[in-house]
Amino acid sequence: MLNCFYLLDNKLTCLDDFNSEAGVLIWVDLIEQSLVESKLVEKKLGVRLFSPQDREEIETSSKYIENEKFVGLNLNFLSFDDDEYKLDPVSFILKDDVLITQREREYKSFEDVLEKLDNLELRNGVDLLLSLLETRIDIDADLIEVITDDINKLNRIITKEKNLDKAFLLHISDIRKSSILIRETLMEKQRVVFAILKSSFFPLTNKDRFLVMNKDISSLLQHSGFNFDRLEFMQNTFIGLVGIEQNKSIKMLTIVTVIFTPPILIAGIYGMNFDQIPELKLMIGYPLSLLFMLLSSLALFLYFRWKKWL
Repeated sequence: MLNCFYLLDNKLTCLDDFNSEAGVLIWVDLIEQSLVESKLVEKKLGVRLFSPQDREEIETSSKYIENEKFVGLNLNFLSFDDDEYKLDPVSFILKDDVLITQREREYKSFEDVLEKLDNLELRNGVDLLLSLLETRIDIDADLIEVITDDINKLNRIITKEKNLDKAFLLHISDIRKSSILIRETLMEKQRVVFAILKSSFFPLTNKDRFLVMNKDISSLLQHSGFNFDRLEFMQNTFIGLVGIEQNKSIKMLTIVTVIFTPPILIAGIYGMNFDQIPELKLMIGYPLSLLFMLLSSLALFLYFRWKKWL
């Protein structure tokens, strides 16, 4: 889908095709672009769009591309789908004060900017790029707050519940994965903002907004790192609690084994196939052996209680 946004008398108009009479073109938004739409944009604006392979590259040189004609950004936006977070590539190209965006789906950051386009003071594509990045960072902050709330809930569970199971550990693992993905996207944005601050392509009037953006990203990275440390601490606590419960079970089995060892020894002695075992001739031999077994087990039991092992 192709959307072209034109600015005329401080009002934005959205069309599904190019029209020079509609005003000054400041934004071309491609959603699930077709080959025909891609060729049309490349022909009209004289620029080569990013291929799917270019957009998925992880090298820093592929995330920020600049020459005398245009600037290209390849970022990953975090989205929630099928009960899990995942990263989707989103590309930005700035050429002749026109912003070109390539994406495969709708994102809340784009929807929020579209809703307040009439209230934004937009002069060109650079202003629009700034608004999109700022909005995306605000959404990342909201995601971190959601993760923080989940961590607080887990913390309350681990301090109150006695019977923690595998589901609890898997929940921690899912949140850790989400935290890692958010940190990846934030670090990616930070590298791009650093590159923009060193660039002469962007007007000096926008540098202050990029500096604020960089501070916001650094703050979010610190918060995300704190959350990650809390998750690691909770995971270690869970593993420690499981270890304590296992030690209790092993301790109980060991004590039971030791308590029943003397009776087994006595039964083993009188179960030997020797002819000369005097006690075998006694009338009270059988009850006497049972009494020895009972007393030996009782003695060990009382000893363990005295040592407070039981």
